[in-house]
Amino acid sequence: MKTNPSPFSPVTRCPASAPVVRATAHFRRALAVLAIFLLAAVPARAQWLTQTLTLKPGWNAVFLHVDASHILLDDLITGAGSPITEVWQWQPPVSTAQFATTPQQPTVSNSQWAVWDRSPVVSDSLVRLSGNGAYLVRSTNTTDFVWSVKGKPVPPRYEWTSSGLNFLGFPTPASAAPNFNTFLAPAPELQRSAEIYRYPGGEAVGSAPQPARVATFQFLNTPVTRGTAFWIRADVTYNRYFGPFEVQLQNSSGINFGDALGTSRVRLKNLTVDARTITLNLRTSETPPTGQTAIVGAPPLLVRGALNTANLTYLHTVLSGPQTFNLAPRGQPGSELEVVLGLNRSAMPAAEGSLYAGVLRFTDADGLEQIDVPVSAQVGGTAGLWVGGAAVTSVNQYLKSYAHADQPTEIPATNSAGFAVATLPGTTWTPQPAAGIRRWISLASSADGSRLLAAASSDKLYTSTDAGTTWTARLTDTNRSWQAVASSADGAKLAAAVIRGLIFTSVDAGETWAAQTNSGSRLWTSLASSADGTKLVAGVTGGQLYTSTDSGVTWTPRESNRNWQTVASSAD
Repeated sequence: MKTNPSPFSPVTRCPASAPVVRATAHFRRALAVLAIFLLAAVPARAQWLTQTLTLKPGWNAVFLHVDASHILLDDLITGAGSPITEVWQWQPPVSTAQFATTPQQPTVSNSQWAVWDRSPVVSDSLVRLSGNGAYLVRSTNTTDFVWSVKGKPVPPRYEWTSSGLNFLGFPTPASAAPNFNTFLAPAPELQRSAEIYRYPGGEAVGSAPQPARVATFQFLNTPVTRGTAFWIRADVTYNRYFGPFEVQLQNSSGINFGDALGTSRVRLKNLTVDARTITLNLRTSETPPTGQTAIVGAPPLLVRGALNTANLTYLHTVLSGPQTFNLAPRGQPGSELEVVLGLNRSAMPAAEGSLYAGVLRFTDADGLEQIDVPVSAQVGGTAGLWVGGAAVTSVNQYLKSYAHADQPTEIPATNSAGFAVATLPGTTWTPQPAAGIRRWISLASSADGSRLLAAASSDKLYTSTDAGTTWTARLTDTNRSWQAVASSADGAKLAAAVIRGLIFTSVDAGETWAAQTNSGSRLWTSLASSADGTKLVAGVTGGQLYTSTDSGVTWTPRESNRNWQTVASSAD
């Protein structure tokens, strides 16, 4: 167990760049809680990427674009030959911070730093390295030392403070770093007003390392190296600039399709006054560290294209190579673009639960920014509910229909591909003047369509035996508020309901009708009949369902009071 004897403590050895903050008991408790939290179990990572950091002799400011919290710092910085002896992470309490005008003054009564020290006599408050974090690292080597940190890539967290200093790094390309003059050119106000400090290496002067301010004329020569952290005062001009474009995700930690999702959306946003070309590449994950979940390969992704208005489907391309997107200048139409990514699960043949993972890399054509987004998916199981698509190739009904004398026989034809085609019913319509202009409310038909029953609101019932060409009024003694009608397959047995009235039935195709007093006077809304007309079902709004097995003579209430609207019946 490490101990922390006085006076050798992180407070007295705090790097000089720490801003001055008033000591509070709350912050000291928060630091202790943080150490306990970081010791807790960390979930398994999916994608892996190695960030390479070149450490100069002495103190170095680094910024991690990967999350290495899967492993303890004691195990990450291993071996007696490792020159790394100290790692510091700045953790200011934002709500109570009061900043000095320069980062060159050390703290005195408390520390905003969490620390890891190789010495066995120092109690560590920093035990893991998290992503999107700036650290001070001390190397005792006399020459440059290359430190490789494997972790999960993390997208940038677009957070600045305009009331004081920021200790952060920028997502510049790993292959070729632009200088500050070029990198800040799209943000001219920040370029003119920013105060920037960096650590050139070397041991501490006195009790803490001294950062050097980057003068304005040095912008042309100071590289914005990926993985290097800087002290920056943003003033009140800019507070979101991490590069010329921004990547907005549905989940800030990355894209995880899990074992069920099929699409994910990424929004690209141009932050500058110039047009930008963004390139997207899918990169394979590195081999996971020992003890982490094995990766089968990169997830098979699709990029959605334009809508095909002919069949209302989207075009798509397989993300197997670079995909480019053009963004208009900031504030103009097209300056923001939504990229929809699809997962082709049919191209994931591995066993259930297998992990596919990779890295989506976004870069701009000017070489100013590189954003790595983790993407993963798991092979799902076959248990449970399946939902899919179905293609309808033919439609039929349970009743056989027969051609009659005045109905021409339809002769099947073939199209150019040799497939049988036929005229769809309902393609053409013919108005029937003999029916008159009425407030029609309900219709029913025999199976062959020759016999029809129609009801008009506050009017009469009407029947037709010639498919609607001529009509005969029924129950002519009075007008009634008819609501619903039903017919047997042969059109002989009919039923009609009056809203706030009785149900009427006919067994002779509408020639005569009988009022069924057993139905009761109710708010009938709908009727349906079996093929032989003996079984009926009727719905009442605000009431029950009612069924009959004797062509409507007697009725039995069913279910509960509900606002029933429509009913249906099978043939039997």
